[in-house]
This record gives sequence, structure tokens and C-alpha cells, in this order.
Amino acid sequence: MPEQKEIHAILGLPPDKRYEYSVKRIADFESLWVICDVQGFRTYEDDNNNIIFPLWPFRDFAFLCCTGAFKSCQPEELQLEDFLKEYIPDFKNQGYKLSILPLPSNIGAVIDIDLFQQDLKNELDKY
Repeated sequence: MPEQKEIHAILGLPPDKRYEYSVKRIADFESLWVICDVQGFRTYEDDNNNIIFPLWPFRDFAFLCCTGAFKSCQPEELQLEDFLKEYIPDFKNQGYKLSILPLPSNIGAVIDIDLFQQDLKNELDKY
């Protein structure tokens, strides 16, 4: 769990740096956070009608996005292994893209699932 000083520093980074930070932290803790409500996981849609699945490395970051249209949502932790085995195959089949550590005011960098998997694998290989 990051301290308040770290949270503020990360929130001020551009999307590509938030992505790098998140991949490292997700690998470190082997878990990630999503937001959901009674209907399940929440997603975004971009201007190109892509379904964007947001995820965060820590609860505190996910909680910040539980506002506006997502005010009824709560952060939920997923174990990395479960996420990769149970959800990623379906997301790929449905053509989802990912947004890693989006902010309440900006969905951040949208990336392909394959890129995320490769970057995560590279990070996990360091352990």
C-alpha cells in the first residue's frame, strides 16, 4: 500500500509513467484492483467504441475513480494469476483494451492486452 506522498507523486505522472509504475507494482504484489458494482466489473468506452477495462495496482488509486458515473462502485482486489487465467482470455476474445491506472478525469493510456501481458511477464521474470 503506497503512502500518501507516493500516491500524489504517481497521480502527477503522465500515463506512460503510471503504466510502468503499475506493471512493477502489480508484479511485486501479484494482485491488481478493479472497480465493480452490483452489475459486475465496470468498463469505459473510448471514442472508437473500444471497451476499455481499467485496472490499478492499489486500492487507493481505484477508489479515486469511484465517482461520477462510477459512484456506486467499490474497488475489488484480484489475484494476478486468477486475472490472467480467468479474465484475460475472455477480454481478448471480446476485443477489450486495458487502461492501467486511469484517473477520475482521464482514462489514461489505452493499451492492447498482449502488450500488458508481455510487459508483465518481463517484469515477473526479474524475480
